Amino acid sequence: MTAREWPRTAVSKSGWWDVPIPTSLPNKRKDYEKERAEEKL
Repeated sequence: MTAREWPRTAVSKSGWWDVPIPTSLPNKRKDYEKERAEEKL
């Protein structure tokens, strides 16, 4: 079994989780780059 919710995970999730989309998927990559550009750090 895997814990997915706090506090059992012992990690809180916040912000942008950057999991890049490869350039070999041009349509999905375009969306990824647009959404990433909109993110404010």
